Amino acid sequence: MKPPARQPVRCRRGGRVWGVALLLGLVAGGGVGRATSVSAQVEPATIHLGESARFSLVFTSAPQSALRFPKLPQVPGLRFRYEGQSSAMNIVNGRTSISLSFNYRIVPERKGEFTIPAIELRVGAEHLRTRPVKLTVLDRDQALPRQSGAQPRWAYLALTPGKKEAFVGERVPVEISLYFRSNARDYAPQPLRNPGFVFGGLEPLGQQQVRRGDVIYRVVRHQQNAFPSKAGELTLGPAEASLTLLIPKPRRRSNDPFADVFNFDPFGLQADVRPVQLRSQPVTLHVKPLPSEGRPAGFTGAVGQYEMSVTASPTNVAVGEPVHLKIRIHGQGLLDNVSVPTGRGPEWEGFKVYPPRMQTDLTDRLRALGTKIFEQDIVPQRPDLREIPALRFSFFDPEQGQYRTLTHPAQPLLVRPASRAQALAPLPAGANPQAPPKPAVPRELAPLKERLGPPALIRPPLLTRGWFWLLLLAPVGGCGAAWGWRRRVDHLARNPRLARRLAFGRVRRRLLGELRELARKGDATAFFAHAFRLLQEQLGERLDLPAAAITEAVIEERLRPAGVPEAVLKDLHELFQICNQARYAPVAESKDLPGVARRIEAVLNQVRHLDL
Repeated sequence: MKPPARQPVRCRRGGRVWGVALLLGLVAGGGVGRATSVSAQVEPATIHLGESARFSLVFTSAPQSALRFPKLPQVPGLRFRYEGQSSAMNIVNGRTSISLSFNYRIVPERKGEFTIPAIELRVGAEHLRTRPVKLTVLDRDQALPRQSGAQPRWAYLALTPGKKEAFVGERVPVEISLYFRSNARDYAPQPLRNPGFVFGGLEPLGQQQVRRGDVIYRVVRHQQNAFPSKAGELTLGPAEASLTLLIPKPRRRSNDPFADVFNFDPFGLQADVRPVQLRSQPVTLHVKPLPSEGRPAGFTGAVGQYEMSVTASPTNVAVGEPVHLKIRIHGQGLLDNVSVPTGRGPEWEGFKVYPPRMQTDLTDRLRALGTKIFEQDIVPQRPDLREIPALRFSFFDPEQGQYRTLTHPAQPLLVRPASRAQALAPLPAGANPQAPPKPAVPRELAPLKERLGPPALIRPPLLTRGWFWLLLLAPVGGCGAAWGWRRRVDHLARNPRLARRLAFGRVRRRLLGELRELARKGDATAFFAHAFRLLQEQLGERLDLPAAAITEAVIEERLRPAGVPEAVLKDLHELFQICNQARYAPVAESKDLPGVARRIEAVLNQVRHLDL
């Protein structure tokens, strides 16, 4: 048979790969080994809990028509997920062998050593048996055994505090670093939530490359500030994070010059996608109590480095008029413990001090730097007051290991006597006019309106309006709709076959439209590849099988025993033959593509209504 002319390789679904025709020619000329064998493989053989491994059943020189979907044994602690088939061709010393692999993803549920027992299979008239294979699952933080030849971990999480010893309330910067060797995505570190600490937000610090031994890692760093709230040995961590690793698939060594052509992946899936959960080792932090020696009397628990500024206005007031104080504390530390004592002590006699209004402005989410502002009013009660007393703020400086006190000096204040209107106020009944008048105390708050006016109906009550009742019933309708939607979701979760049927029904019309468009353009190669996919998807949905496992053999194995009409079986057989001929042995003759499209649509409608 003369091989077809070489055409470019297309990297989209439905594109023709010229290597398929060349493969048929090489198989016919070079001779295929007749001995059928099967082997079980696990890659890698050692993983961490939260990672996954690849399990493959590889059939060599096995006729595809004789292969049956293998049934795997049940292994406690391991879950197997089917991922599809793959094929490869090897040429060694002029002898050609073709291998077909059934690929699975192993997800461990616990750590330990697992043995996948031998699997007995029947291929045609032959009885085959695999060898047992082992898989070792380590704890998340357990190092891989280097003496066994295991590779370094693909990713791990490290928790590094800025210091191992701190005072109560002192800022401890903590760095959470992700080390990974392959590509990663969807990285989501979790903020620390240990008891005995007050934490700031999580902020990124950037990325870089580092070398650990003979391995180069990429590192993604985040920082979070921790403020210990009690003394003792406190545990910090472990840090946790989730991400998805894209681990490159290992290439098999082969002397075949066409290995890259026949192992070509048209969908670009050249990496294993592994969702993992990482956890670092916890760290112990020694927290010392604040020293009692030298502690100022006005100390309220502030720890860090701070600056203080004070403004007062106005400073020329009458008795009973307020003076507004604004105290600004700026610095590095936990601002929750920052307070300024005002109104305490004998120097504040003669002032009425109101509670302060506080406002905290943080520079960043780390809570490492910020400003706390206190605003309060003080009211002089006597005209002989001449100054606003000095303000003092005490805090503990962990860098110097001692207490510090910031002092704002006393500010001059001019207090005038009460106004004449207050002095000439009428005496109460029974008062002695010869007695010296008492200073009038001004009213601090006065109501805006002494007496309420007569009530009036501004608008009709809401209960008489129809839209108000509709608004009240809207939540009930929303709850009913949500309940119905949830019932439907639960029903589909319990019936995966029904969910698959509905999902394919939604895309079936679009796929048929694409088939008609390819027929109109006259692109025979893409048309028959698309038609073959439609047949696989429709039969796979009716038989509840993976679409990739659907071949012409299902007509005799599944459809005819199920009592499908002979006319439908004949049409399906002819369509499979036409698609296979067009995909694997194309000729230059043109076909009636619109007619074939209408025939395919009619057969799909018949298969769609079969009760299988």
